[in-house]
Amino acid sequence: MIPVNLVLLTGPSAAGKTFLQRQLTANAISCLDNDQEVMTRFFDLLPKAEGDKYRAHIGNEAVWRPARSLVDYDRIVRLHHRDWYLRNECPKNFVAVGWMYSRRDHRHQVNEAFRRVPNISLNTKIVRLIPDENVFVERYIERQDKAQAEAWNLIVAKGKSACIEHAKEMLRNYLAVDWQAPTDDTTFEDVKALDDALVIIQQHFGSVPVGQAVPE
Repeated sequence: MIPVNLVLLTGPSAAGKTFLQRQLTANAISCLDNDQEVMTRFFDLLPKAEGDKYRAHIGNEAVWRPARSLVDYDRIVRLHHRDWYLRNECPKNFVAVGWMYSRRDHRHQVNEAFRRVPNISLNTKIVRLIPDENVFVERYIERQDKAQAEAWNLIVAKGKSACIEHAKEMLRNYLAVDWQAPTDDTTFEDVKALDDALVIIQQHFGSVPVGQAVPE
């Protein structure tokens, strides 16, 4: 059996996952972007009106949950994880990035996808990026300001305090609703700082010994 090390990098929207993904890619670490490789494929299969509507709420599973019954969503998750793995020459170490890995059902389908790949033994670790509240609020507001969505502009019109409270509510909702701790033997770690997350990921891959910082 060939050992394959997988890190599921997750956390709330605006936690810094995309920025960390760029760092990982720059360090020649293979990264599967769940939004691009899985969710985009899912929305593309829907009738255009529904696909466009739900695509705008990609970070809110409660909004697009009804669309799961229109196609075989679980099969899509399995198929595109396995497809990415094979297209990328079966990396022995890789990171899958996305808030959906906070959910047990999504992680289960990932496990099922790789259980069907012959001759590999999957070693999975969840790294949950949870910045300090003040850092998260700053990142969340900056991200929403760039997106300029109509719903966000309505909050902005109420003043800075409304924006801050909305960001805090998004973090509370993620922790209370979106995050589902593993009930199997999958290990996970909470990480506040991006640099610490990078170290933990490289430790899981065996490229940095535990307790040693990443070399400059």
